[in-house]
Amino acid sequence: MIELKGMVEEEIGLLLEWLARRNVHVAFEGAQVVSEGGIGHIAVPLHFGPSYQGRRIATVGAPYRIPKVDLGNHCCPHFVTGEIESGDTDIVYDGVPIVMVGDTGKHWPGCGTAKVFVAEGWRKMASAHDTWDFTTLSGGGAGGFTIRAGDDPDDLDLPGAPKAPAPVPGIFGVAAGADPEEAMRSFAALAEMAKGSDEE
Repeated sequence: MIELKGMVEEEIGLLLEWLARRNVHVAFEGAQVVSEGGIGHIAVPLHFGPSYQGRRIATVGAPYRIPKVDLGNHCCPHFVTGEIESGDTDIVYDGVPIVMVGDTGKHWPGCGTAKVFVAEGWRKMASAHDTWDFTTLSGGGAGGFTIRAGDDPDDLDLPGAPKAPAPVPGIFGVAAGADPEEAMRSFAALAEMAKGSDEE
């Protein structure tokens, strides 16, 4: 086990480089996280963990926030917060595991909990080719799709993708994409009804 507490910054830097050469990437504050219904970042600042070059290294329990999650439920879209729950037990800070790319967490509130993957770390930026599989979620999540790290959160084809607004109830309700001539006929009929009642 490697304990980072007490290490000087140069030692931490050497360890980060050594890990990156072995395709193991330590996560920092601000690192991107990808969830079942949106994209966010590990929150800044973290109150616990070593720092390197002015940035804190994430440890298990690090909070993250996602500005907009949309799973297609009645409460969506909404803001969520959560915590990273997994980490590397072989590299710790004061006994708490360090978070790596690929570690996971869960978030709330709204439509229950959803899984999150850490997407970025030291020497590892999220690539447009990185994908996360949400087809086998526990807890009955939406599943059945993948998310690419380079996706724009507003353009994701998620279960909660924007839907056409429902028409307003009543004769004035005109659905998006409705025939404008039909709407005009409805308005004309309403005007004739109103005109006839004025003449009586």
